Amino acid sequence: MVEQLRQQGHPMEQIAQKFKTGSDHEQNPYVSQNQKSDTKPDSQEPETLAPHSSQPDEGEGLTVQTFLANLQESKAPVQTRMAALAVQLDSWSEWQTRLLPNDFYLLLDQLLTTATDVFAKYQGIFVCRPPAGLVGYFIENIIQDYLSATIRCALELHLAASHVSKLWEAKHSQMDNLMLNMGMHAGVEPLAAIGVSGGHQIVPLGNVSEIAVLLADFARTGQIWVSKDVFNHLSGKTIEEIRFGIPKLDDRWEVFLPECFSKICDLLEINPGENARIKGIEQLAVTQLLEFKSGQG
Repeated sequence: MVEQLRQQGHPMEQIAQKFKTGSDHEQNPYVSQNQKSDTKPDSQEPETLAPHSSQPDEGEGLTVQTFLANLQESKAPVQTRMAALAVQLDSWSEWQTRLLPNDFYLLLDQLLTTATDVFAKYQGIFVCRPPAGLVGYFIENIIQDYLSATIRCALELHLAASHVSKLWEAKHSQMDNLMLNMGMHAGVEPLAAIGVSGGHQIVPLGNVSEIAVLLADFARTGQIWVSKDVFNHLSGKTIEEIRFGIPKLDDRWEVFLPECFSKICDLLEINPGENARIKGIEQLAVTQLLEFKSGQG
């Protein structure tokens, strides 16, 4: 991933370097997420983007900075219970083709700036993932109810993308809706940290984040795919607050089966042509996360 971020001339590299050097932020949002940036795009007004309007205040543990510092001092990977949330701009190559290079850069910049605030709210740590995405980590040592925080962060990012989309539609009347495809997985993963300018960089060494990335790649048109491993340890309260389930084709009509799961290999009729993207996770049980139920969140 580090080598990918060093690709010359890619918009994500420019954005990652801007955040790393802190030219627009006082601290690196990719390595220190316990404080929220005050920087906003010129055209974006502060607003609450999800039903859950306050930062989680129960079950908090170490700050992100302290956790990463301790991780680096350990000098060896540490087995850590965590969840990974991978995010990818839907149809990013079409946007890159459609927009001027500077406009595409500004679009990615605005999405990542918005994501910085959302991840900070839920005490997540994230890194850029070229060509137009990121991967976030939610760690039990930092927030006890890390799985609920991951769910809430994903749903808020979904709403945030809609907000950014409306701003861009005002500038480009022919633009389609901007959507973020997401994948979520949880488990125990060895983590390490390295020192970088302005802080520490998290280094995942297992497959939790890899599976989340594959689920994000499998998603389309703003879908959020969540592995059953997340729900196996998710609090009953959070499960009651959200709508989730599986889309199925019935006599050529798509129907929704609420509160159930399916193996990915059985979902190819819904996402046809995705065989290459599910290699290695064909038997993984997943569900589609939709939204908060009315009055919940």
